[in-house]
Amino acid sequence: TRPIILVRNPIKSISSSVLLYLNHRFGSKKDNWDDDLIKMAIKLKLDETIIFFNYWEKFIQRRKNNLKSYVLIKYEDLSKDLEKYMIEILSFYQIKINKDFLLKAIEVNDKNNLKKILKKYDEQSSFLQFSDLKQLELKNKIEKKVQYSLENKKFNLFGYKF
Repeated sequence: TRPIILVRNPIKSISSSVLLYLNHRFGSKKDNWDDDLIKMAIKLKLDETIIFFNYWEKFIQRRKNNLKSYVLIKYEDLSKDLEKYMIEILSFYQIKINKDFLLKAIEVNDKNNLKKILKKYDEQSSFLQFSDLKQLELKNKIEKKVQYSLENKKFNLFGYKF
């Protein structure tokens, strides 16, 4: 296996996962989520994220003598310089790069462009997996709880240290 390993700041990743989970599972009760339900979702997504990070950390440790057998990318870096990392990914798999096609694909699949295109078909589309700005206060609350939990666990993987 020659994987591309994409990791994201666990606080951001978990808060997004919690909101996605709650919105999909308990969307009809959106205005009545109690603290116990939110805590349960945080614990679930926190545990999943820690398992994910630990799995890839062990994978990388087993491959420490073969650094060219995988690529590790931080989501934050990818989102800042998508072209650079797409070229790295395509090169890793030895896929011939047509830079014009790549740039067009990046443009077409830009988050804002996708939102416009998808909303033409269905305003409530389940394909719109972007944070709801109306839930920003809740997201901030979740992020604080996640940070506290990660600090208690002394989480320290892939440069994310709490």
